[in-house]
Amino acid sequence: MWASVIAALILVDSIAGLRYSVWILEENSSFKLRLRVEQAERFGWIVLYRRLPGLNGWNEIQKVYVDRWVLPKEYLLEDKVRGEVGWSYRVVWRSANTETEIGTYYPYGRLPVPPRLTQEKPESRILQCTFFEPGKFLLRGYNSYGEEVFTLPIEVSEACVERYQLPPLRKGRYLVRILEPQSSVSLAEIVVAL
Repeated sequence: MWASVIAALILVDSIAGLRYSVWILEENSSFKLRLRVEQAERFGWIVLYRRLPGLNGWNEIQKVYVDRWVLPKEYLLEDKVRGEVGWSYRVVWRSANTETEIGTYYPYGRLPVPPRLTQEKPESRILQCTFFEPGKFLLRGYNSYGEEVFTLPIEVSEACVERYQLPPLRKGRYLVRILEPQSSVSLAEIVVAL
C-alpha cells in the first residue's frame, strides 16, 4: 500500500507546469521585468538571458530559484547594463533539465534585417530573394564595366521568399543588388555567372 502512495506522489511531482504573469517595467536605465508566479508543479528557476546583435548565443544574466511551496511570489529580473537597439532578452522556466520559454523581448527596438539574395543553381537565371521585412526595393544588375543592365521594382507586404528570372543577358559575370529605392543603398548583393 505505501509503495503505491509514494509512486503517486512522484508521478504528480514530475508533471511540468507553471502559472505566471509578466510585467515589463518602463525604466530608462535598464531592462526590468516583474514576474509573479502563482503556481508551479515542481521546483525550478526563472532565468533571464540577453543576446547582443550579431551574436548567436544567449548569455545568462540572472537566475532566481522558485520554491513551489512558497507561492504565489513576485520576482524582479533585471539587466543592470543599459541596453541598445537590437538587444534581446529571453525569460525561461528551467526545471528538471528542460527549459520552457516564457517570452522574448526587444525593449529598445529591433535592428532591421536586410534581405538575402542567392542564385538558385550555378549558371541559372533564377534568383531567390528572401525578405525578412515588408517594403519597397529595387533589384538592379550591372555588367562587368559597372553599367546598369536591368532594374526591377519590388514591393513586398510581409516577410517572404520571392523568385525572379533575370532578363536575357549575354554570357558573363553580373553584379546583382537589392537596393533601397530612395537612397540607393545596397542591402544585399551577389555576383552571378551566366
